[in-house]
Amino acid sequence: MRRLGIEHSDSLYFVALAESRNDETIANMVLVLLYQAEHLIYNYIKHIEGRFLEEGGFREKLYYARVKSRDDK
Repeated sequence: MRRLGIEHSDSLYFVALAESRNDETIANMVLVLLYQAEHLIYNYIKHIEGRFLEEGGFREKLYYARVKSRDDK
């Protein structure tokens, strides 16, 4: 499933695959796909957290842009 998840992004492929499998295999496929999705989301959140710590948030960026605008005048 991990390899298939990398090689195929079309959901119809997985629907066709599931139609030819028994219920237990389908449940295992879903568990693997859910684990992969959870792992990707976790990594994305960690990445965003790192960017926030390095670059600051939206309000912080607006504040610095406003201060720079005042100093340029």
